Amino acid sequence: MNILLIDGEYYRNLYDLATLKDHLIQIFGLINYPDKIIYYSAAIDKEYEETLIKIKNLKINNEGFLSQGNRNKPVQKGVNGYILRDILLSSQNSDINNIYLIAGDGDLVAGIEYALIKNKPIQVISSIKNTSCRIKEVLKPFYFEELFKQETYKLDNLSENEKNLKKMWESLTKDKNNKWLSTTKIGQQRKIFDFKYNNSSLKEVLGPLVKRGVIVRRKEKNGPEHEILFQ
Repeated sequence: MNILLIDGEYYRNLYDLATLKDHLIQIFGLINYPDKIIYYSAAIDKEYEETLIKIKNLKINNEGFLSQGNRNKPVQKGVNGYILRDILLSSQNSDINNIYLIAGDGDLVAGIEYALIKNKPIQVISSIKNTSCRIKEVLKPFYFEELFKQETYKLDNLSENEKNLKKMWESLTKDKNNKWLSTTKIGQQRKIFDFKYNNSSLKEVLGPLVKRGVIVRRKEKNGPEHEILFQ
């Protein structure tokens, strides 16, 4: 049996949760698809839950909790402890052949090292841009960027309307550390940049861009709207 442990907040900071199902199939295929998947998150709203329950073999673990961080932003706590616990238990379970981990936090290194000591195959899947050096010292992760090998779309490949959206994103995120642009801001600025979506919802316009790998979309951490990032 193969088990996959997913740090939900880590994945959502990289990709729209709606892409998780397809990403798992891309990574594991149909033959090596995990027999058990645990998705860890301290906060699961109705939209997230409806998306997750459609994923084969996935169970939700919401044993963590939220606390107030800097600027009163909610911060997820306790989740790494539950992931670490399950790495240790899986390492001792003779029925489990392989452990896969979608995460990048250095706090999980102790569990990874324990699995290796127990000769239990374990593999980390993470982002090149957001993986702890401590993890890299223990093993070489598989990186999303290398697994997907997404084609980079130049401005010439976009429709005029999509080009206007990209120009809006470039203008409004210029010289900012945070390159994510909220859908609220898009709605407020669309006339200025001549970005149109008429009677179609913005979600329907952004969807094809997500599928083509042009943008990444995720839910705002502290709000009900979504935000996008051009790749």
